[in-house]
Order: sequence, then structure tokens, then C-alpha cells
Amino acid sequence: MGWWSATILGGDEPLDDLGNIADALGVKFDYDDEYGPDFHGYHFTRKVVEAGSPKLVALLKRRMDDSVFMQVWGAVCLWTGAKMTAKERDAVIAAAKADEWMREEGTGSERGGFIDEFIAAVRENWKGGKTTTLKDQGLFDRIAEVLG
Repeated sequence: MGWWSATILGGDEPLDDLGNIADALGVKFDYDDEYGPDFHGYHFTRKVVEAGSPKLVALLKRRMDDSVFMQVWGAVCLWTGAKMTAKERDAVIAAAKADEWMREEGTGSERGGFIDEFIAAVRENWKGGKTTTLKDQGLFDRIAEVLG
């Protein structure tokens, strides 16, 4: 399906990555609360994210240079208020700056605006302790907007 929104999680690829992160942390998808207040149906907590797992460490090592994946990891940390290491923070910011869509359309594009907000949130909150909600737009929200 691709991307339906210029937000950090506005497409299939980031949501697939979110599922991979959830799997690595043992976080299950809640089909009964898919559109509730949790992060796209996943009940991530700061404690679970900060505790990590060997599977997550291996996933992060493999995907450290993957722009979309690292943005999703940053979003999970921000959403839960989990602390990032300085290396993770730097990788998340570098991934956002290397975002292919933003680079094609420019920093003044809609995607560029979301990337700028994301980078500012990472710089401000990477040490954890404060949950940060990023602008998000689900597929059905986007359809309603277009048809509305």
C-alpha cells in the first residue's frame, strides 16, 4: 500500500518496523484496542523498552543504517519516555536527516516539516522520562480527510 501520510509512522514500512520492534520486545498487538490510546495497538511501556532484549539489540545492530527503522525506534522511545543511548540518539537523528522522501521533496515539504519536528523532539527528550506524542495520521484518518 505504501505511504498515506507524511508523518513518521504514516505508511506500511514504518508499521512493519513497529511490528518487528514489538516482536523483539515481546509486546503483543491488541486487536481489541487497535485504535485506542496505545501506540498503534501495541502496549509499549517505558520499562519494557528500556529493559530491551537480546533480540532487540541484534535488530538494532542490523538496522542501525535503515532510515525508516531508526525513525520508528526513535518514535517508540519518545512515545514511552524511554531513554535512548547517545549512539541511538545520533543514529535516529542521522536517519531522519537522511530520509529519502524528505530529501526528494525538500526540507520545506510536508514530510520535511514532520522530520524537523521529530528531530527537535529527539534532541529535547532523548534522555527519557517524558512521554512525547508525535503527530500521527492513521490510514482511515487519511481516507476521511481526503473524502471529507
